[in-house]
Amino acid sequence: MTLGNSDGASPTWSADGRQIYFAPNSNELRGIYVKAADGSGEQREVLKLERSLVGALVLTASPDGKYLAYVMLSPEAGSNIYTLYTLELNGEGKPQPFLHFPAREFAPAFSPDSKWLAYESNRSGRNEVYIAPFPGGGAEYQVSTSGGERPAWRRDGKQIYYREGLRMMAVEVNAKARPIEFGSPKELFELAAANLNGRYYDAGPDGRFLANSSPNTTRAQSFSLVVNWPARLKK
Repeated sequence: MTLGNSDGASPTWSADGRQIYFAPNSNELRGIYVKAADGSGEQREVLKLERSLVGALVLTASPDGKYLAYVMLSPEAGSNIYTLYTLELNGEGKPQPFLHFPAREFAPAFSPDSKWLAYESNRSGRNEVYIAPFPGGGAEYQVSTSGGERPAWRRDGKQIYYREGLRMMAVEVNAKARPIEFGSPKELFELAAANLNGRYYDAGPDGRFLANSSPNTTRAQSFSLVVNWPARLKK
């Protein structure tokens, strides 16, 4: 998909599956680009970023094909603060901050109907998963109860997945209720992985998970070095 000096961070499928958006962060390219999923044609610039800014991270596209969401380091708030932005694809191409909290916001994820946006934030002092109506924003609802990060939606929109420590959790969601209702978080399985950047897992339409893993611990191994072993064979 990407060649030469163009890296391809944060790839995400377009709504129709025909294109892939990505966010290179190299000296030559910095911003958001799109290219045909079959690799044909040239990549096209969607959003250009200043070289002084860290490129868009954890890029995701809305299922209705109208928006992109991503996070960037906020130059005003300091090097440890990420801000969540949205970009209307058929608009004037000007990104808009989705939230206005002085906190780290990360890992945006659109609901299957594109009416909600899930994300993680550390405004409470630790990472928790929240959702808010989209695109209007407004009311926010906390999904996780004991810490949470890297949210993702089940394909029917009735569950939200996230990680709590090493555990993959699921929360039932009733978006038709007024106000929206959530079930209690339930553990699905343990993912033996260190804290990896980006969204390192996804859930398929058939309910299976695909994930990167990085062992937290390495088993101690011992080796014996035997010298002059031919002489020992003669004994």
